[in-house]
Amino acid sequence: MDVQNIHANNGDKGSAPNINETPAPEMVQAMLENSLLNGEVSTQTHETIAKQLNDPQVSSRRLDDGPRPVNVGALAGLILGSPEFQRR
Repeated sequence: MDVQNIHANNGDKGSAPNINETPAPEMVQAMLENSLLNGEVSTQTHETIAKQLNDPQVSSRRLDDGPRPVNVGALAGLILGSPEFQRR
């Protein structure tokens, strides 16, 4: 995932992106929901996927790790498996 695109899509046009900064998993989730589902995701699906952000396979974290980049592939898989995407 391109960090510059994350900042641009977040409306952060006034400052240069910090390429060393790891985007928040919630931000990555929102971007994927917008790009894969055109933002048409139910509250229940959004909250269910948000709960999965703490799953080690999605968060790429171990018990004592600090913040790490989200596993974009796993998160995209959750969104592609959602009822909203399956109805398309």
